[in-house]
Amino acid sequence: MDTIGIDVQNPVEGSKKCEAGKWATIHWLGMLDDGTVVTDSRNEPGALPKTFSVGGSAVFKCWDLAVG
Repeated sequence: MDTIGIDVQNPVEGSKKCEAGKWATIHWLGMLDDGTVVTDSRNEPGALPKTFSVGGSAVFKCWDLAVG
């Protein structure tokens, strides 16, 4: 069975989970179990993070779960 894991690194000190409807901005790194990197926001054109509305399924559901 395939699994998805979320590892929040470098959270803002004292930050709380985001409320549904609020905006979150994150960088991401997607890896396979063997460590192969398949996506990295810092290596994409512009190296910009993604900003999305939490809880609206605007991006991957796991992102909503990780920050909400």
